[in-house]
Amino acid sequence: MSTVIPLVADHLSSAHSASCRVSGITWRQRYAGISHVAYRDGKAIAGVSGPWSDRYVLIWWGEPTISNPLELFETAEAAKRVVEERVAQTTP
Repeated sequence: MSTVIPLVADHLSSAHSASCRVSGITWRQRYAGISHVAYRDGKAIAGVSGPWSDRYVLIWWGEPTISNPLELFETAEAAKRVVEERVAQTTP
């Protein structure tokens, strides 16, 4: 019997285990730390998950200014920092 692990986007309204607020972004941790979702104004805009083969994946959702919706990073913190920096650049 196989186990199906739901996608992060399918559970955006479920309870979160941790969150912090930095530069207009709220981070919510999911699945025992293997993924984090960035929220801006209550809307999920990006997710960081991993490690997958020693890399962390950053996926953007519905951000029209992002040309590449999938990026790889060596640490989850580096991926989160990119989200926060890009949001800060686009916020008036």
